[in-house]
Amino acid sequence: MTKESRSKTAELFIAGHPVGKGRPKISTLTTKKKKKIVRAYTPKRTADYEKMVQSAYLIKYGEGKLFGEVPLEMEIEAVYAVPKSYTKKRTEKCIKGLELPTKKPDADNIIKVIADALNKIMYPDDRFITKVSITKRYICDPSNEEEGVCVRVAPIGLDE
Repeated sequence: MTKESRSKTAELFIAGHPVGKGRPKISTLTTKKKKKIVRAYTPKRTADYEKMVQSAYLIKYGEGKLFGEVPLEMEIEAVYAVPKSYTKKRTEKCIKGLELPTKKPDADNIIKVIADALNKIMYPDDRFITKVSITKRYICDPSNEEEGVCVRVAPIGLDE
């Protein structure tokens, strides 16, 4: 993020294992008149996580959007606990940043769940997000850090 935009940066931390946007689920119902109705819905895990993100925003910033119709940049840092099944040597590599989490959820699905959750709450529409970066890493300091997702959003300072 640019130096100028840092003063207007919104930051959130969502504790817990990072969750990605799940694929929509489809169900088919047949009416008494033998008419088929197809319905798409958001998986419960995705909907619950979006509510957690929204709650984190509302607790920290209250009602109302922080940003208007301006280009925004979003930085996401997904921090994972080192699996307990890893050897001491492998755990040490993870803590030093020499091994990164290449496990699910995919980075693009983490971006999507966060952007969708904050849509119409932090900003008028997620189409205003014009720059996104994401980092997935393991906890560096287990005594001082917890698993979760850190989100930073700021307006992009465009030259007039």
